[in-house]
Amino acid sequence: MASKYCFHEQAAHDPSEAADEMVRQLKELPWSVTAVIPGAETGVLLADQLATQLDVRNNGLKLSFARRNKYDMGETVRAAGVRAARQHCGHTWDDIESFLEDLKPSPFLCVAKPIQSAGSDDVIKCTSVAEVKGAFDKINGAVNGLGVINEGILVQEYLEGAEYVVDSVSRDGVHKVTAIWEYDKRSVNGANFVYFGMTLLPATGPLAEALAAYSDEVLDALEIHNGPGHMEVKMCNGGPCLVEVGSRCHGGEGSWRAVALECVGYDQIECTLDAYLDSKAFEQLPKKPAVLQAHGCEVFLVARQSGVVRSLPGKVLCANLASYRGAEWQAKPGSFSSATIDCFTRPGAVQLAHVDAEQLKADVATIRDHESKGHLLDFEVVCATAPPAGCVVVVGHEAIIASDEYACLLLFAINESRFKDFLRLNLIGA
Repeated sequence: MASKYCFHEQAAHDPSEAADEMVRQLKELPWSVTAVIPGAETGVLLADQLATQLDVRNNGLKLSFARRNKYDMGETVRAAGVRAARQHCGHTWDDIESFLEDLKPSPFLCVAKPIQSAGSDDVIKCTSVAEVKGAFDKINGAVNGLGVINEGILVQEYLEGAEYVVDSVSRDGVHKVTAIWEYDKRSVNGANFVYFGMTLLPATGPLAEALAAYSDEVLDALEIHNGPGHMEVKMCNGGPCLVEVGSRCHGGEGSWRAVALECVGYDQIECTLDAYLDSKAFEQLPKKPAVLQAHGCEVFLVARQSGVVRSLPGKVLCANLASYRGAEWQAKPGSFSSATIDCFTRPGAVQLAHVDAEQLKADVATIRDHESKGHLLDFEVVCATAPPAGCVVVVGHEAIIASDEYACLLLFAINESRFKDFLRLNLIGA
């Protein structure tokens, strides 16, 4: 049987019409659709539309936008009687300034960020009104890390405390926690919330109980009744408070999965499929993982400088660690790599797991030591921005630099005379 592909016109002027067209295409397939699952944050709204129209397990459309827009998310949670950060979504500076006058943080601390993004993209801690204004000017109207144009910004009270991630899976309103992680975020390279890693925690004790109970309340408030949830929560002033939640699986290209599988014995991706396809397997899943079979974490690598990468000596250094389970390298030899300021600019991540907690701790320290000494990335050229691509062409005894715009066209020159004339005309302007 010939394959048939269905396409969603993302740039369509009417998103509803685009979704309707995709539903029509899906219904023409020789198979019935069993489940619609968002693969990333940008797929949440479309997944809600398709699942609802195809009448498969879904979360409905009533709160679909609130599951994607961070401002509406917080206000929906607050309206349900669940603790949420004080916040304001503003499209003009006057509007933001008025909110700050009402907030009156003392000492002055607040967070400015895009309304729809991820990965700590342009999340800025501000210590003055002037810094909030600078954040507004930077974020408003810019294209964020998910390719969405920022229309205004979100300003929130600063939540002081440790930050955790609660991964969950739900079926018909029954929620199961699949993992609890503790984030390690620090200030570096002029950015305030850079991910240095996350450690898997046992889902037992008062902390885990509080996080799991709060997670259930937030999922109910946002009507995430079916499928995965990826929730970031801070413990501050004695209790949990929402940073944000996505009705999708834990991101990061799933690099964390090896750690979860070894330490918990199962992972959110498997459980998500069970929630949609296997009710018995979902019912047998515990409310939260009671005992960890090993200690695990994911170390997010942080580059302190930018440049063109020559090689990755860190691959060998990390692979020799006793707890090493795998690595994902975004930095590539021959390519430009930026100094790390968010998830989109980190050079890589290393997954570690071991039955001995001290061994795991020692291996993390070894990675950080190599990182601080510049042993993980070998730069051929250190530069703030990517150098222009190009080539050097030798004609006779002359060397001429060709920009990348014309480099591919140089192959069409058939003799030295025409070659020189072409270069002079197109590159030198003579």
